[in-house]
Amino acid sequence: MAFYNYTSLSPDGKRHKGIKEATSEADLKVKLKNNNEYLISCQIAKEKRRSNFLTASNRVPPKVVATFCRQFAILIETGVPLVDALNTLRKQNFSTYFRNVISDIYDNVLKGVYLSEAFKKYPKIFKSFFINMIRVGEISGNLDVVLVKVADYMQNKKCDGLSNFLINLSCYCFFRFDDFCYSRI
Repeated sequence: MAFYNYTSLSPDGKRHKGIKEATSEADLKVKLKNNNEYLISCQIAKEKRRSNFLTASNRVPPKVVATFCRQFAILIETGVPLVDALNTLRKQNFSTYFRNVISDIYDNVLKGVYLSEAFKKYPKIFKSFFINMIRVGEISGNLDVVLVKVADYMQNKKCDGLSNFLINLSCYCFFRFDDFCYSRI
């Protein structure tokens, strides 16, 4: 289903402009006729993408990508077509930047680009390991299984740079304090 911007005419001769969801232009005519309105013109409404201007950063944490993979796997596993799954995921409660990325991936897949190639446009979010695993899932027909494995990997791997830095820093401080204590004895 798509949203249509339309102009209609009511029985009393007034023009109405609006947006309505319909499967086709003919379906829109039927819906308007049921409301005693007659279609004058219509066009498919362009989807408005939110601006990245006000976002704090364009960084997507690995845990968010892991959540995306899990949700994607569930949709694919339940038999939802790939394009419909991406369409659903781009409307989820992710950051504006990540939703725009998913929307771009959706648009590319609609144009016939392989899913792995669509992900390849965003190497800062989707690393080469991720892209290669998606390619394997596409070829083998086990995309849902591969997505779960990738999500597990990303969730368990300590790929957050800040957490690694803090762990290393705390270990360093502990050993320096330990050396300081023993040197005083």
